[in-house]
This record gives sequence, structure tokens and C-alpha cells, in this order.
Amino acid sequence: MSDLPLIQLKNNSWVLLGPTNIGIVEDGDGVYIIDSGCDAEAGKTILSAVDQKGWKIKAIINTHSNADHMGGNYYLQSSTGSEIWATKEEAAFIENPFLEECLFWSGYPFRDLRIKFYNASPSKVSRIITPDETHDNFRFISLPGHFFNMIGVFTDDKVFYIADSIYNEFMLNKYKIPYILDVPTFKETLYKIKNFKADFYVPSHGEVMTNIDSIVNYNIFRIEEIEEHILEILNEKLSFDDIAQKLCASFDISPSYSQFIVICNTIRSYLAYLFDSKKISHCMHNNKMLWVNIK
Repeated sequence: MSDLPLIQLKNNSWVLLGPTNIGIVEDGDGVYIIDSGCDAEAGKTILSAVDQKGWKIKAIINTHSNADHMGGNYYLQSSTGSEIWATKEEAAFIENPFLEECLFWSGYPFRDLRIKFYNASPSKVSRIITPDETHDNFRFISLPGHFFNMIGVFTDDKVFYIADSIYNEFMLNKYKIPYILDVPTFKETLYKIKNFKADFYVPSHGEVMTNIDSIVNYNIFRIEEIEEHILEILNEKLSFDDIAQKLCASFDISPSYSQFIVICNTIRSYLAYLFDSKKISHCMHNNKMLWVNIK
């Protein structure tokens, strides 16, 4: 497979472009793989690229545990015996992917959710890492907000693999309401990477960038726009289902059921954030939990 989209960014820092971009950092005669894609096919593509270069996989570093970032773990670990590294919180999901399905559905998931988009094959985490830990020619950078304890990887070459800390313009314009677990922390991470100086920024989805200011600003604009829409919608008392329906209508989107489930998770995160910020309140009425703007 000589046409593999493997690009050398700097001396020891590479990227294998795909639906989920895969980082590769050389270290002596071996490499560290940053994330493993959606499934076994992604794992096979990674292994093909590694074999072509005559590299040996030292470890797979999972930035976080969403299925499209660790779906190739099982294939690679089974084929090469490679270690898998992750933070403690993300390791729980990597070893038990069923937890992600339960998280997204907020209960036992129905069968349409028990698919590879949510449910990667489990793999064994070999080492628990901590954000801001230094290792050989790279260090881990804490990038929480999108998921529980997501990390990025910053190399001595000044290449920054930033995982899902930003969304590209195409995704924001198409889906309008991206997945966010912790809204204020997600915003803090956006400002953090904006002030982080690197020669290359490698997001998990989209193009490699040398300047990140404009896309970070656009992410901030979109995140704040969602908040404004929710506050406007909550000028009257509404149940969660009514909020979700009105928010989708306000952005002129008609999501599929799988997209809607992701959107609903984000809305719940916003409600928690706005309530904690004392911008909205809630009450029970006729066996419904209602939310309303505090004017």
C-alpha cells in the first residue's frame, strides 16, 4: 500500500491522514502511535504504514476513549503485542467500551447503539499516564472538556497532536451542535491551545495547521452561540424534550437518531453548566422536570 497518506511533519513527527488522523512519533528504532482509528481496518492501515517503514510499535497512546480513537486498539495489540497507554478515566472506557454506549444513552443502550460507532472492541491498557507527564521526546498535555480526561501530545519537534480539543469548520457548519462533555472546561482548553506555541497542530479530524487562532475563535463563537440559543429558548419553562426540539429547530437541523443522541448529551452538559452558573433554574411540574431562564 504505497499510497498510504503518511506525512512527515518534522524530524520525528508524522501523521497518517484519515477519518481519524493518527499521530506517529519516532523514538530510536520504534514509534509511538497516537490513537488507532475507528476499527480493525484502521488498525490494519496503521500496521501497514509501520511495516513499510520498518518500525516497531512501542505503544499506542490513546488521547481519549471515544470509539473512533481506539477502535484499532484490539487489532494492533493482538497483532503486535504493543502496549496501550491512557489516562485513568479514559482507560476505564477503553477496557469497557460498553460504558460509552451507556453514557450516550443515559441507561442501558438499545441495539441500534451497540455498533462500532459507539462500541469498539475492548483492549487492555498497559500503563496509566498523567497529563503533563514527560516521556522521551514528547510530553502529554491535559486537554479536558470534550471527554473525561483527554490529553494531547506535544513533541520536541514542536508538533502538537491536539485530539478533539477543536472542531473543524466543516463539522461545526454541518452539525451545528458538537459533542461537549464539560462546557466551561472545553472553553478553557480552547484558550489553552490558542496560547500554546507549536509549529504544527494536528487535530484528530481535519487538516494539519500551522496557525490555529482563527479556528479556535470560530469554535468559541459556536460554543457561545449554543449557549445564547438555549437561554433564549428558556424564556419559558420547558422540559428537556422541548428544549432539544426547539434548539435543533433554531439551528435548522434535522439530525438522525444517532446524531440526536449526541446532541442531547451536549444539551445536558449545557444545562448543567448554565444551572451551576446561576443563569437558569429548574422545577418539577406535573411529573416533568422543567428548565427556565433566570431573568
